[in-house]
Amino acid sequence: MAANPVDDVSVGTNGSTAATNKVCNLPANVGAGPTLILLLRSAGADTHSLPAGWNWLVQNDASDGADDTTSILWKFADGTEGTTVTVNGTASLKFAATARRIRGGGTPVINTIVTGADTTPDPGDHAPAAGSQDYLWLWAGGWEGEQTSPPASSPTNYVNPAGADSGTGGAIATNCRVAMASRRLTAASENAPSWTISATDNWSAWSIAIPPAGDVVFTDYFNRADAALNDANWDPGYTTYNDLQIVGNEVRVSAVATGSAATINVAVGADQFAEFQLVTFTGAQLAEAQLWLRTNAPGSVTNYRFVAVRNDGTRTSYIERQTAGAGTTIASENATTWAAGDIMRAEAQGAGLRIYRNGTLVLQASDFNNGAGRPGCAAFIATGGSAANVEIDNFVTGVLSSKWAVPRGSMLNQAVKRAAFY
Repeated sequence: MAANPVDDVSVGTNGSTAATNKVCNLPANVGAGPTLILLLRSAGADTHSLPAGWNWLVQNDASDGADDTTSILWKFADGTEGTTVTVNGTASLKFAATARRIRGGGTPVINTIVTGADTTPDPGDHAPAAGSQDYLWLWAGGWEGEQTSPPASSPTNYVNPAGADSGTGGAIATNCRVAMASRRLTAASENAPSWTISATDNWSAWSIAIPPAGDVVFTDYFNRADAALNDANWDPGYTTYNDLQIVGNEVRVSAVATGSAATINVAVGADQFAEFQLVTFTGAQLAEAQLWLRTNAPGSVTNYRFVAVRNDGTRTSYIERQTAGAGTTIASENATTWAAGDIMRAEAQGAGLRIYRNGTLVLQASDFNNGAGRPGCAAFIATGGSAANVEIDNFVTGVLSSKWAVPRGSMLNQAVKRAAFY
């Protein structure tokens, strides 16, 4: 098993002066690779916008009894972050934020919000879909008021407490607090304890699980001249599929009404992941962005396809097993709205098959008919659409060592081969 990730630096922002655009402190000298988590609460009704390069774990939540707005953001650091990030809002409000650097971590997963109105915020139980891992568990919460910040002591078995606040100026309801603490524990689930705050008020709390990093085998950012995706690292040539095309440093189909696909020609273990960023996902016609895992060499396709869909009518994501070109849908769902900027991730681990959107599990299934092969990507746009309706970028794939791997942005533990074209 890999080691549990480590949270080694925290920094807070005490937003005692009202601002529409919230400038939040980040740990200094982050470098490339670590996971960054930012917890932000505005002391009133607000709409936070996602900064470039970041992902949502919680987006503009106002579930507790206060009128406050809480968001949790994350990213894999690329070394260009600087010491602050600005989260634009829609209202001039005081705020509080705390950010944490985590080394050796993969994609974070979060449980369902728990809310209350007392002195004991409690995130409740959290059982990630991937089962027992060497997790770093984060206690994350925010509340209205002017309580001691951070709260005294820590939740039982948790360390590294850190918090931030908006001060004590003005009415109590115009102020807020946030806090985080951590625990390194190998387990399938964690029932995080309560954390006592110094005065009763409305609160929200979550548990965030950060699995260990695995091995990135191959990355491609497509930063090269326009051409077919048919070079030393990629193999097209799948029956009934055209070549994918690089256009403007992004990848798209070469023609509508026929799928375009390619796989990497690098060996990857049977437990594997792949992901990319959806740069464009638009149009009125049926459109699909696909990740392929455990794919055979070029020919008639045998693999697992993990698909984000537009304008299907009955599904927005599905997992399909292909055997010599014949497809069987294993699982589907119709509740996810895929959009430009989303990071789509697919995992095949033993019989477990999973799709994630921005780190949140949207679909899973169990099947083990196809046990090994190559990762790759594909796209399809129906007649009447444009080749530019689906564009993808920032492809990353690797081995799910210790059941997880490092998604987009992390350069940790790169093994076997790295092909990033700058």
